[in-house]
Amino acid sequence: MSKEKESLTFTLGSETEKDKKFTYKGFPEKRETDFFEMYYKMKEKTSKMTPEEAQRGAVFNFKKNFADLNRTEEEILDLYKKSKQKREDKARRKEAKDEPTEGRERKEKRERRSERENDGDKSDRKERRHRSRSRSSKRRSSSKDPKKERRRRSSSPEVERTPRSARKIAFSPSKEKQIKAHIDMILNGGDGDVDFGSTSQEDTTPDPPAQRLPSTVQIKLAMEGDTHKLVSVARDITFDAILDEIEKKCKKRFAISYEDEEGDRIELDDDNSLQMFFESSVGKRLKLICTEMGIDDKLTEQVTMYSSPRHTEPERPGGAGDSRAFKTLGGPQCEDRHTEAIYCCEFSQDGEKIVTASRDRTLKIWSTRSGEVLTTLKDKGHLGYVLSCDYSPCNHHVVSASEDKTCKIWMAGNGRKLANLNGHTDKVYCCKYSPDAKYIASASCDQVCRVWNTDTQQSIYSLTGHTGPVFSCTFSNNGRHIATGSDDDTVRTWDWRSLLETAVFKGHSMTVWSTNFSHDDKYLLSASMDHQIILWDIRMRKQLRVMKGHQTPIHHAVFAKNSNYIVSCARDWTVMVWDTQSGLLKNTLNGHGGTVYHTAYHDDILMSCSLDETVKLWKFPQN
Repeated sequence: MSKEKESLTFTLGSETEKDKKFTYKGFPEKRETDFFEMYYKMKEKTSKMTPEEAQRGAVFNFKKNFADLNRTEEEILDLYKKSKQKREDKARRKEAKDEPTEGRERKEKRERRSERENDGDKSDRKERRHRSRSRSSKRRSSSKDPKKERRRRSSSPEVERTPRSARKIAFSPSKEKQIKAHIDMILNGGDGDVDFGSTSQEDTTPDPPAQRLPSTVQIKLAMEGDTHKLVSVARDITFDAILDEIEKKCKKRFAISYEDEEGDRIELDDDNSLQMFFESSVGKRLKLICTEMGIDDKLTEQVTMYSSPRHTEPERPGGAGDSRAFKTLGGPQCEDRHTEAIYCCEFSQDGEKIVTASRDRTLKIWSTRSGEVLTTLKDKGHLGYVLSCDYSPCNHHVVSASEDKTCKIWMAGNGRKLANLNGHTDKVYCCKYSPDAKYIASASCDQVCRVWNTDTQQSIYSLTGHTGPVFSCTFSNNGRHIATGSDDDTVRTWDWRSLLETAVFKGHSMTVWSTNFSHDDKYLLSASMDHQIILWDIRMRKQLRVMKGHQTPIHHAVFAKNSNYIVSCARDWTVMVWDTQSGLLKNTLNGHGGTVYHTAYHDDILMSCSLDETVKLWKFPQN
């Protein structure tokens, strides 16, 4: 191509159009491949030629303008195809600036597949030319005023301005499920071989837009007498803060709950349950059921003697004991206090010390006499909430269980960790020493109760049979049996050394949170979310009596004073004392400011721990 050439003539046409001539002034000083760039521009403006007509036109016009080069038809067609590919690549790069990575890759795959499947289909080729003309039109409008084009793209709802780092990790819904399955397999000990497969038609489906939840929500408060109020709160509000907001709005303190999709009442008592409420109510109207926490007729219709309203602690003689807590461990006045809910508390064998387990991920050893913190167990400790703890019968060691799927053994004196007990695959809700301190039982959401050797720190037995998470476990006083309670609503007893399930007790209608043997191992006690305490005859394998008084789920129940009394605690913020023989409620102990999770008994002292971050010691006089 000579420098003197200042114009090129193009003749374009098809079977339905007359030939048209164009002249390009000032042809650049480049090789002949640039000829096809101008040929494409002319063709896009004027012609609807088929690919065969376009190739013939390219050969004709090339020979017409470059007769001196003596190119063969094959060489011209080869240049034509290279130029075509170059032009398409350039258009894709140009378009890529305006598209998210995921959408661009998906579109390219779709176009390549369409070209392979529909090659020769005239209607599809016309559609591709139409898209090409649209892109060309966009480039022309952008070249005229780049600033306006940038503003147009930024304001267009079709363009999501996503950071590059975020674009690179975007996946389609199907591929995301496959990746999650792959991760779960690896975490559960699988070989990790997952066939992700090739790109399918499903991969080309755009991902649904992420749902943006409002930061502030309105909650309808349903109270007694069909009274309703609205309260606005932040979605990330804490449980304590929402209680304060409701109290400020209603001028009263309430226990709060909600109904799930199946109509079951779910009590809210911590940040986790509150978050579950928000997550389960996405896209629905938020509604909380508020129950006044004062003593009312429903709560006291079976009560023969009860204390005065909450937070006042006058002495009241009579019954099984008085209702005044003589000592409170923790609280604002204690510098070394737990900073979150206390889930478990146990006495040492001699009653001189107390161990507590908390949602703040620590355990603490307290002096029963002074109420001071002696040791905090946290060095190389649990990575999740500490849900259970127990003192060894020898008073030297402490065991703890956590939602981090482990149990840990500690030195009670200096707080040093001795061992990790690894084996459960889900949260561990309960741990107990055997009477001889040689073994530890642990109950987990993986539906297994394990027995560990304290010398080797190895799991030696696994008790399987429950069909739901196991929330409680305890040794009999002779050490031969273990009782477990589960989310499958049953209580089971085991001859753990022979791995035999000796009995299944059915009577509860909801999760069983607590199980305990009587001092002579003749009876079994269970407490449940169905608001009931049941006394079982182990030898006869039958239900003796049901105790009803709590109007909320019951977290724990134990025998006291040679099994003559039963002590229970629940989400109604109370501790109740029952007569074992008659099943009558003898006393209700008030004083805690939140759910009471655990109780324990030693000599003439009752102990309870609560969501209010305190432990209370109560007088339990001798007969």
